Amino acid sequence: MRTTLITMAILAAGTSIPAMSMASDVSVQARVSTEAPIERRTADRTYDVKVRGSRNETRSEVYDEALYEAARKTLKKDYDWFRVIESEIDRDTRVTDSESGFEAGYERVPYQSCGLLTCRTEYRTERRSSLTVEIGDREESRYTVKLEFEAGWGSMPVGGEAYDARRVKRDYR
Repeated sequence: MRTTLITMAILAAGTSIPAMSMASDVSVQARVSTEAPIERRTADRTYDVKVRGSRNETRSEVYDEALYEAARKTLKKDYDWFRVIESEIDRDTRVTDSESGFEAGYERVPYQSCGLLTCRTEYRTERRSSLTVEIGDREESRYTVKLEFEAGWGSMPVGGEAYDARRVKRDYR
């Protein structure tokens, strides 16, 4: 019985020592990783907006629309101004081949003949055709703007790209 207790004590001590050494390694690694420099942002006041323009819109029009959406979100969160932290503009360009062709078909066309007192409408079937000619390839571009911005209230910051949210929303449309 005594040998069983001694064996259990030795086993307990043997298994707890490596566990304690691993725990100290973890704490050392955690201390080392917290000492590394970290870029901090005020996450509670940082938002982002993503706007994808149509194929007819220019880059500046899509950017203005993204600023408008940022202003709307800023006012919705009860802030006065926003400052653009980071902007990303992507351009998606597609080239389509020219498509020339000939199309023919039939169409029912109304004809009206009028007499002295009444008019009569008749329908006749006529052949219609069209020829489409496109010269060259067509290139269309779409822009996507993603803005990350910080919102705030009170006086606007001097540096950076800062905007008054009410003015941007009023002047956009």
